[in-house]
Amino acid sequence: MSTLQTKVLTFIQQTPNAWVKNIETASKRGCADVLACYAGKSWAIEVKDSKGDNLSALQYEDLRVHALAGGVSCVVCSDGNRGAVRRKIVKCDQDCRENNIET
Repeated sequence: MSTLQTKVLTFIQQTPNAWVKNIETASKRGCADVLACYAGKSWAIEVKDSKGDNLSALQYEDLRVHALAGGVSCVVCSDGNRGAVRRKIVKCDQDCRENNIET
């Protein structure tokens, strides 16, 4: 588990009335790294810590479908990895808007 992922988990664990689960990536291809529930919303959080680490097609699709179902899908990334990941997030946001889903 990366340092960034540990920070995400710690932040959510310290949030009152939040539930969080770290997903072992080796056993769940495409599934987000962190699943959480807060204020009645399901969250799927993908963590990209190293430069060049981009969303796979399967990860992207899982986050997109989660958002279309009404959940909150997001990617947390390190400063050095923002460009590549941002392009995928913008595409996911456009898909949601086309289907009248608030992001």
